[in-house]
Amino acid sequence: MIACKEMQAKQYTLDYLPLQEGRNHLFAKYDFKVPSEDCVFNLNINCTDRYLLDYMRIKIVDKGDVGAEKTITFNTMKIDNVKLPVNADGYNLIVEGAMPYNTTEGTLTLDMLTNEEGFELTEIVGCEPIEYTDAYAPSKYGIIFKEKIFTSASEHTLASINVRLMDNGVPMSTIGQLRYFRLQILDNNKVVFDKKGWN
Repeated sequence: MIACKEMQAKQYTLDYLPLQEGRNHLFAKYDFKVPSEDCVFNLNINCTDRYLLDYMRIKIVDKGDVGAEKTITFNTMKIDNVKLPVNADGYNLIVEGAMPYNTTEGTLTLDMLTNEEGFELTEIVGCEPIEYTDAYAPSKYGIIFKEKIFTSASEHTLASINVRLMDNGVPMSTIGQLRYFRLQILDNNKVVFDKKGWN
C-alpha cells in the first residue's frame, strides 16, 4: 500500500482596479519553492467577473536558469496535479490577461490544494503599469523604439511587457496589418533578453 498525505487547503485573494479593454494586465505574481520531490498541488482561480477568466492565463517560470526558456503556460484557470522538480532558486507563478472590455474593480481568489503543509505562495508586490508611447519613422537600422530602464542591483526584477504597434491610434492587429518585430533588452550592450513576435 502507498501512504497518501492529507491535502492542505490554502487560499490567496487580491484586489484589482478597473481594467482597460485590450490592455495586458499583470494580476498577480508569486514566488514559491518546491519543498520536496513528492510535492503536488492543484490551483483553481476565480474572479468577481467570471467571464474574464476566459481571457486570463497562468505562467510558471523556473528561476533557476537565467536566460533559458523555462516557462510553462496554462490557458485555463484550473490546473491539477502539478509536480515540479526541486531547485535552489524556486519559481514564479504569474496570472495575467488582456480584457475584452473595460471592467470595474474586482477580486481574484486563488484556491490551492497541496500535499505539503510547508508549500506557500509569497506575493511579489508590484507597481502600477507604465505606458510609453512614441511615433517612429522607418530607418536603415530598423529601430522603432529605444528607452533606458533602471533596475535594482540587489533585488530580483520581474516585468511583463506588452508591445502594440498602432496606425493613427488604431492597433494594427485590429485592421489586419500584422507586423513582425523583435524586442531586445541590453545590459552594457550585451543582449540579455531577446523575443520575436507579431503585433
